[in-house]
Amino acid sequence: MSKLYAYLLALMVLLLGCGGGGGGGAVVTTPAQKTATVEFATTTTNTGVVLKAVYIVVRLPAGVTVATKPGTTEISDVVLKGVNSAQLQSSSYIAADNEVRIPVITSTIISGFPVGVFARLTCDVAPGKTMTESQFSSLTPVVFQATGANGVDLTDPVNSNPPVAPKISATFN
Repeated sequence: MSKLYAYLLALMVLLLGCGGGGGGGAVVTTPAQKTATVEFATTTTNTGVVLKAVYIVVRLPAGVTVATKPGTTEISDVVLKGVNSAQLQSSSYIAADNEVRIPVITSTIISGFPVGVFARLTCDVAPGKTMTESQFSSLTPVVFQATGANGVDLTDPVNSNPPVAPKISATFN
């Protein structure tokens, strides 16, 4: 019986030794970001604009990468999707420059696609890296070309007043 008391006494001492003193408090951690879903869009207040094609090249923030098809620079179909009737054409990710290149055409030559989101890209975020939406929304495309009917450059205020501009946003896992 004395062994049982000794065991219980040791257990009570152990339990009493935990907690109490110090003002440490609980450590709250947020889950690590693993992916960023980036939306590429066009914007203008000029109503009735219909796009026939868009070409955009964007340098992603440090710590963000994109999955490609094995042995190529072509972005994987799993991580890049066309939106609003936009058809993606041989999009690529150049790791050395951390650039995505997304050429988009209309799914039907006659109808075109509307101003707004035209592609969604799921990127990988490096372990331990925390990204913010502003790191994406403030990106200035290296190249941005929006084309209307008959090859009209919709980034030119003469052809579209005001011109069509890029819009980039991101959400995180």
